[in-house]
Amino acid sequence: MAYEQEQQDLGRPISRILKWGFVAAFVIPMLVMLIAAAPNSRVVPPYPKRVVSAGTTLTDKATIMRGQHVYQRFGLMDQGSVWGHGSLRGMDFSAQSLLLLGQAVRSYLSQDRFGKPYKNLNIEEKAVIDALTTLQIKTNTYNPKTGTLTLSPAMAAGFRRVRDYWEQLFARGDVLHGFRPNAIPRAKQRSDLASFFFWTAWAAGTRRPGSTMTYTNNWPADRTVGNTAPDEAIVWSFGGILALFVVLGLVVYIIHRYRFFYYRTKFGQTIR
Repeated sequence: MAYEQEQQDLGRPISRILKWGFVAAFVIPMLVMLIAAAPNSRVVPPYPKRVVSAGTTLTDKATIMRGQHVYQRFGLMDQGSVWGHGSLRGMDFSAQSLLLLGQAVRSYLSQDRFGKPYKNLNIEEKAVIDALTTLQIKTNTYNPKTGTLTLSPAMAAGFRRVRDYWEQLFARGDVLHGFRPNAIPRAKQRSDLASFFFWTAWAAGTRRPGSTMTYTNNWPADRTVGNTAPDEAIVWSFGGILALFVVLGLVVYIIHRYRFFYYRTKFGQTIR
């Protein structure tokens, strides 16, 4: 009985430590996340009220928001990701959309400027088109006063290319990425989703007002449209990994140094 009572007495403070440790492990990170995220709420990519080109409305905020809800409803974050956030089992939808946008803009400009496909251009002509494509995508044409995003004819061609690609993919299916035919069953849902994916590509490609940085990250960075990972992102990524290992090592050291969760047996030995 004395031994059992001793074990109970030893277990009570450890139970309290575990209980408050769990509470702290939940509450402190949540507070840090909320405090750190508060300034970000003022610099998020804008949802344009209208996306127009040559006087024609291509999509609007309501459509983009419906597309975002389609993305969430059908759990596409379990099949891929947007802006690098989601599953690692499939494509990044925003990166793929930005790639399609760049290809369409490049194709449009090649025909408009040189009258032939991009693949038929010589080195000098390709350099010109590449520079113009990057300029088209990087130039921010969003008007915050009116909430209107105005697309050039080349960018409008890119919008249509992105829309057609996603509408066809989710209608016919894609064995490579694990999508069944009619994975998104309704044509309207597929169209709305395509508008959402275009918006994610635009936000990952165009520059913030008064900045050389885009609204958000494009991962993997698409160099064909002028996107490169900034040095700060690489440094902080490695810093975060290093900090994780340091903290884990510190926790292991403290546990064994101060013998947390160790118990004395009735034979006088100390075990975990």
